[in-house]
Amino acid sequence: MCPEAAGIFVVEDDPRWIRTITRGLKLGGHTIVGVATTQKETLSKVGDFGSLGVQVVTLDGQLPDDEIGTFGGEIIAEEVRARWPDIILVGLSTYELKGVDVCVNKLTQVGRLSDIVTRTKRADLKG
Repeated sequence: MCPEAAGIFVVEDDPRWIRTITRGLKLGGHTIVGVATTQKETLSKVGDFGSLGVQVVTLDGQLPDDEIGTFGGEIIAEEVRARWPDIILVGLSTYELKGVDVCVNKLTQVGRLSDIVTRTKRADLKG
């Protein structure tokens, strides 16, 4: 296992991307502590992040949910930041996602996601 192993919560609505993201993160030594596929599901689990051991959230920017709107990634980022300011937020989208610590282009950088998460965690962005 990587010495910078992190507990990661993955927010993604596409099953193919979920497989790609989780496989790469696990291969990089990280632990997947949870997955959510909608804005509503994610927001319902934010309160449990402490007991789940969430250190990093990878966050898709476009999560369609009728109740909240199309670009729910930013709404989720705001909620996580308000409740868990020490959790590192990694936007994983094809556009710049507001409210996250680092953005990863889903189409061109997903293969480097594990390394990016490790470097971001090590960088101690909170301090």
